[in-house]
Amino acid sequence: MPHLLLLLSVVAVALACAPTQAPVPAPVPAPAPIPTIASTPTPTPAPGTIGRKKRDANHVEVTIVSRQNFDPEMNPSYLKVVEAKVEEYSKHIGLENDRQVKGDVRKIGGKFAVVYNLPGADCDKVIDLVKGAKENTDVVEHAAVKCQDRKKVLF
Repeated sequence: MPHLLLLLSVVAVALACAPTQAPVPAPVPAPAPIPTIASTPTPTPAPGTIGRKKRDANHVEVTIVSRQNFDPEMNPSYLKVVEAKVEEYSKHIGLENDRQVKGDVRKIGGKFAVVYNLPGADCDKVIDLVKGAKENTDVVEHAAVKCQDRKKVLF
């Protein structure tokens, strides 16, 4: 029995004083490479193009205000009517609309309105189209066309 007691004492002391590992510091990340001027080449312009800039595509904004009062429940129907009338007039004058343009519905003066952004559009053609649509449909109360670098045209 004394041997058992001695064995348990030695085991208890060994477990109580178990060696611990020293904490290992986290690895330090390597510093990022320093960019040099040689690593970023500067493009050289083609001969004969120095001083010239490519002309930006014309941006046209069209606002169509309908005769209908703004009504959140009816606005989807109003939008379909306005788009159908403009499309109908476009076909009538032989202009095919190959753009998939979405209008932004707004409330202007209490009326239902749609604002279209047409990047790269021909301003004069858009003005003619909107003017004709305004004159030949009964749903448009007034409209405006704003082209880049021009004054706003009201109908």
